[in-house]
Amino acid sequence: MNTKDAEYFVRLANIGSFTKAAKQLKIPKSTLSRRISHLEKALGVKLIERTTREIMLTDLGRGYVTHCEQIIDNVEAANNYLSQIKSAPSGRIRVSVSIDTALIYMQEIFADFVLAYPDIDLEVELTQRVVNLVEEGVDVAIRVRNLKDSTMIARKIGSFQMALYASTSFYQAQNIPKHPNELIDTDCIGMGVGTPHWNFLDKEHNIVLLPKHRYRVNNAKMIQTAVVKGLGVSILPKSTAQPLVQSGQLISLLDNFIGFQGEMYAVYPSRQYVPARITTFIQFLTERLTKQ
Repeated sequence: MNTKDAEYFVRLANIGSFTKAAKQLKIPKSTLSRRISHLEKALGVKLIERTTREIMLTDLGRGYVTHCEQIIDNVEAANNYLSQIKSAPSGRIRVSVSIDTALIYMQEIFADFVLAYPDIDLEVELTQRVVNLVEEGVDVAIRVRNLKDSTMIARKIGSFQMALYASTSFYQAQNIPKHPNELIDTDCIGMGVGTPHWNFLDKEHNIVLLPKHRYRVNNAKMIQTAVVKGLGVSILPKSTAQPLVQSGQLISLLDNFIGFQGEMYAVYPSRQYVPARITTFIQFLTERLTKQ
């Protein structure tokens, strides 16, 4: 068996498309099709059923891809063992992260990682969508919630605190609220579309509030600007809002009520072998975010 053909077959099986798999492998679609046909001929079995739009694995193909994945993982593990002995982690890491998460938490961390590991090339894509890691060839996705996907590993790398804020001018003409229920008729600024609830915790009692959103936008920086300008009340990351509180531009609200705490995860494909560059990257993120 040609291990390269097996690797091509595994990639095709996971993606489900000759066109997308060939693009990710950076080879012509015709070459990929020829290599798969050669593999089937060499094995004497049919591994896939081809249609005009998609491919489907045969029963033998499904069993074969499982064994191929194990072989490929073992080869990668052996190569990684030698690589770790010979040199520092190296290679390319493709990362997907939301715009807000990157700009608020990751700018300096990513830059410092590149400086600390000159043999690793870091390729970061900022996007608001949830990418398909396998299909799009992404090594690690940074996400602010643990997605329940059994095919992925989600490792917690840090936590973040958010709180409720308003501009000092916004409450000049009205009383500052002492309880979440007092926000019912207050102009609020929301993240994204729809009408998400805000959750507060009063000792052991959960308080759910449906705010009156005058303005919604899916960008934390724009929300913060709107709050500073006095458009309304909103939830902001403490790391960016607290300096504005210290300068007198913002005030924090309802500090006695616990809420708006989140966790950050590094999500990557589940497999037996994880390259040293990936584990090094995730460990670096964890150590830096823990200090923030």
